Parts: sequence; C-alpha cells; structure tokens
Amino acid sequence: MELKQIFRLIIAAHWALIVLAFAAFALSENLDKEYEEVLLDINQRDIISMIVVVVSSIVGYVGLFMLQRWAKHVYLLAALLAVAWTSGQGNPYINIALVEAVLDLLLITTGLTIGLAYFSPIKDELV
Repeated sequence: MELKQIFRLIIAAHWALIVLAFAAFALSENLDKEYEEVLLDINQRDIISMIVVVVSSIVGYVGLFMLQRWAKHVYLLAALLAVAWTSGQGNPYINIALVEAVLDLLLITTGLTIGLAYFSPIKDELV
C-alpha cells in the first residue's frame, strides 16, 4: 500500500472513531444523574472555542485528505487549540470506559496524522 493511501486511511479511521465515540457516549445510559449534570455543565461552557476547534479540525482534515500543504498547519493549530481548550477547563472529567478508549485511539490517529504530515515523505506530496 502506498503512503498516500495509508495517510488517507488514517484520516478516514479518525472520522470513523469520532462517529463511534459519539455513538458510544449517546448509547451509554448508565451514568448517575449527578454525573450527567456535570457533563451537561461542561458541555455548555466555552461553546465558541469548541466550535472554533471543531471547524478548524474539519477544514484541516478535509485539506489533508485532499493532500493540500496548508492543511497541515491548520490541523496542527486545531490540535494545539484543542489541548489549550481542554486543559483550561479546570473541571472534573467523567467518561465511560468505551468512550475513553475511543478517545485515546483518536489521540493516536491525531499524532499519526501530524507526524506523517510533517516528518514523512508524504510532506513532499502535499501541494
């Protein structure tokens, strides 16, 4: 398999994992009411910054899938903004194990994407 195909496969896997994370979270009904209230409070806070992260991530990933050079910078910025946003929350973090496992896989695919875009021969194929 050629490197471009692997790169695009990682991007597609990332989006499949995002859908899986949302599905697993939506289907989990075993959270206590107190935890649900904390999660709702966290999810309603800083909605603007979350939208910026999501939009820039989507733009970056679509650009990377189309092998655009500018997209690696947009995606890296989105990843850095996501780290800054989540570390600045300062609230308890509650998740079920399945969702957390999928989120860990998402972090791995994010690192793979950034590593390939900046440090592999695929960087020379970005136009």
